[in-house]
Amino acid sequence: MMSALTTSEGRPSINRSTGFSFVEVLIALLIIIISVVTLMNFLMTALRVEDSASAISEDLLVKSGKLEEGEGNSKQATVTIGDIDIPGVIHEIGYGKTKQLIEFKRSGQ
Repeated sequence: MMSALTTSEGRPSINRSTGFSFVEVLIALLIIIISVVTLMNFLMTALRVEDSASAISEDLLVKSGKLEEGEGNSKQATVTIGDIDIPGVIHEIGYGKTKQLIEFKRSGQ
């Protein structure tokens, strides 16, 4: 009885119909590596954006609290709506690099 792994001359046969060749394995690894690197790049970008948004939100919250306490630049102002004049004070405080947070408070409140 002849084994399925040997040829008629008794030499071992290599059945190439099962398994993967070395080149196929290398291509698969290359695809996996490129995918992982791309996903890591997206993750790093998302973390940078989240960190920046968190810092801006925190700064805005702190500046908003200071504005409520009356800090920042204050100017007397009158807002006119139709025929009605509303006197008050405008408080301004900067946040971020170029933004201003502005609040109008009516006089007597």
